Amino acid sequence: GMVIVAGGDLLLAWLVIPIVRGFQNSETAATSWLPLTIIAVFLLRGVGAYISEYGMGWTGYRVVFDLRRDLIDKLLRLPTPYYDTHAAGVVQSKISFDAHQLASAASGAITNLLRSTLTITASLGYLLWLNWRLTIMTFVIVPVVGGAIRYFSRRLRRIAHDIQDRSGALTKVLEELITGHRVVRIFGGEAYERGRAVDAANRLRNAMSKESQATAASSPLTVFLAACAVGFIVWVALTQSEAGRLDFAMFLSYCVALLTLLERLKGLSGINAAMQRGIAASESIFGLLDHEEEADTGTVALGRCRGELRFDRLHLRYPGNEREALTDIALTVAPGETVALVGASGSGKTSLVNLIPRFYEPTAGRLFVDGHDITTLTLASLRDQIAMVSQDVLLFNDTIAANIAYGAMGDSPRDAVERAATAAHALDFIRALPQGFDTNVGEHGVK
Repeated sequence: GMVIVAGGDLLLAWLVIPIVRGFQNSETAATSWLPLTIIAVFLLRGVGAYISEYGMGWTGYRVVFDLRRDLIDKLLRLPTPYYDTHAAGVVQSKISFDAHQLASAASGAITNLLRSTLTITASLGYLLWLNWRLTIMTFVIVPVVGGAIRYFSRRLRRIAHDIQDRSGALTKVLEELITGHRVVRIFGGEAYERGRAVDAANRLRNAMSKESQATAASSPLTVFLAACAVGFIVWVALTQSEAGRLDFAMFLSYCVALLTLLERLKGLSGINAAMQRGIAASESIFGLLDHEEEADTGTVALGRCRGELRFDRLHLRYPGNEREALTDIALTVAPGETVALVGASGSGKTSLVNLIPRFYEPTAGRLFVDGHDITTLTLASLRDQIAMVSQDVLLFNDTIAANIAYGAMGDSPRDAVERAATAAHALDFIRALPQGFDTNVGEHGVK
């Protein structure tokens, strides 16, 4: 389809010659076939445009669907620590926003890129055939145009990465606002949440404005440089025409081909922003697809187990933390026994339980189920033996102090925050954290 469009552009430039000569010589034969030929060329070109646009659109969206399917499969295989360090809104943004950017590049930008490249190649070939000495002058401007496109490409890709990050941040804030709407209203947090959401939206607006600025500057600059070359060529051609060394019909045909070339160059510079967005989106998507999956090295399939658990001198330290969450845990739970883990908030109760289904791997020590080291068991057979009822607690991705003094109580003094923490038996573990009350708890308190 794209080859047909490029061929149609070339035929239109060539048709100028018989049209002009038909006027000059009043050829009756040309009167009958030229109008039909022009209609046929436009019809053929329209069919080619339909085939290329629909074909590339279908292909682009199919590619994005396949990527989204792979991303969904990947999300189901990622280890638990990945979700602790990546907000859900950011991950969702990769599947929705980044994939959409890639779809736009794959369907629209690549179509225009290929079509413009084919037309430019065909036009250059035709121009060389008409007057190779004149055409060779166009190559003087090519390195200059290439340098300008290269500069703006780098800038646009940096901005595209920035837009992705800020889009993910906005999605994260909106997700918390929507999920926690009851908490927001009960504690009078409307103004605070509005401020966070509007601020995230404004940062995204600024990044997109920078992209518009770079795009708006790149296209006219590229066209201006190309126009300078075209203007010089037209001047030389007119000089040759006046001297009688260039046929008038050939000259007009040359001008039409040159204008077609200029138009395609303009279109080529205009798609640069979409291409850079697509490249940045693909880097983000494949960064997630290439992330290491949850390790499942076990070979033993555990049947119906009795339920004996033995913790053998277990240690656990979360990545990036200096303090151990669990230290030298030794515990045996007999089959049928009910055990309650009791302790202050932050003392490691949840961390201990999370080791049983292998959401985390111990830093040292071993855990046995019915005498089997759990690292030798397949994850599916191990987790098939486990039921879990979790606490449904909502914590915002903010500091401990901001979560305690939330919404309408956001201006509470620090001593009031500390009194609340003392009443909740949380003061000791909060003070033990490296940043104390200023520690960021992560989404839903995962950190």
